[in-house]
Amino acid sequence: MKTKYIDLHMHTKYSDGQLDPTQIIKISTMKGIDVMAIADHDHTRGYFEAYKTAEQYGVKLLPAAEITTQNYHLLALNFNPENSKLQKFLKHSRDIQYTRCKTRVDILQKSGLPITMEKIRSEYPDSRIGKGNIKEIFYKDKECREYIQEKHSELSPERLFKYYLGKKGIAGDLKPRIGVDPKEAIDIVHEAGGIIGIAHPPKDIKRMKELEILVEQGIDFLEVQPLFKEKYPYHKFETFAKENNLPISYGSDYHGPATQRELLSKGENILSKDLAKLLKLS
Repeated sequence: MKTKYIDLHMHTKYSDGQLDPTQIIKISTMKGIDVMAIADHDHTRGYFEAYKTAEQYGVKLLPAAEITTQNYHLLALNFNPENSKLQKFLKHSRDIQYTRCKTRVDILQKSGLPITMEKIRSEYPDSRIGKGNIKEIFYKDKECREYIQEKHSELSPERLFKYYLGKKGIAGDLKPRIGVDPKEAIDIVHEAGGIIGIAHPPKDIKRMKELEILVEQGIDFLEVQPLFKEKYPYHKFETFAKENNLPISYGSDYHGPATQRELLSKGENILSKDLAKLLKLS
């Protein structure tokens, strides 16, 4: 099999990314990626918008979505994007997260920030709404921008995000966490002809027993994000994957040029025979 380089986890404006889907395709192609996936949160619109551009550039674009469950983000790949049951499920997941976002906005309003759901929805009418969209309204909306300049002129963008939306922020880590059921997500993706694994496991898995349960429920692979290996203990998850015959998928989790994450180029992110087989690409 010819060596192919992959980036199977990228975000666009249809969730909390900053770029159009076609821009992602063009940039990734020029970085040497052969197989890619726009994995917006609970959304597939980016795939439908970009697949013709991918064909034009001679690269493979897989249907994908990063599904928000109660405790994990599951990465679904190469399903039938027109499957009605899956699309209804993704809409349900988006609605759950919209309600979550509204709770955050209510908290931010009570703290004095002049932000509203109407402002967010007017800027992102077709997107799955989340923290990243709230953050952009801090800068896009004139009232929010002026309030922040008056109250927090000394804060960097990173510290401002942490103050409002970080884990210890005013409207950050809400309890309890909510989302769709992992087993239901796994089953529905399989029914739609796709495969599903856990995205960025070191961020969400606290005990390896949790991962064992996900394997029992039917996940197909684990994701590794090469650019974050120094920050997170990916080695123990790579060992787990090998011991449990789970292929490794590689992704950048790219959100746009204003973030610290970069798109993958050519490195360890090679499409393995086992993953290619699962994806029906071999």
